Amino acid sequence: DHSDRGQDRPCRKESAPWWHGGANAGCAIAFLIPVLVISPGIRGELQTFGRREWLAFGASGLISLLLAQYFYYSSLEDHDVARLFPFLFGGAPVLTMLLAWHFLGEVVSLKAWAGGGLIFAGSLLMFW
Repeated sequence: DHSDRGQDRPCRKESAPWWHGGANAGCAIAFLIPVLVISPGIRGELQTFGRREWLAFGASGLISLLLAQYFYYSSLEDHDVARLFPFLFGGAPVLTMLLAWHFLGEVVSLKAWAGGGLIFAGSLLMFW
């Protein structure tokens, strides 16, 4: 029986949430730079960015990452990761689909709506 795992002795040392946000940003940058180097089509489009656009682009990515990390770790204080993870990360594609449909006028097929509904329903069942 592993029901008391983590209560007597933690499996790992806890680290600060800011460290995870920095690690995520570092991994994203480490992946983005090689993609930009080997993709002339993407690189060509990005060369039209001025200093202001690059600052806005970087700030929006960093702010959204930090907000996501903050809310994720705040939620972990109240809920188990086994219940929280399916809801948050299963719901991300559904939320993206809804936002694209609403704000960008994206055409969403009936199959995509049904799949999104099933994903959301499954996530709710795991969270409940």
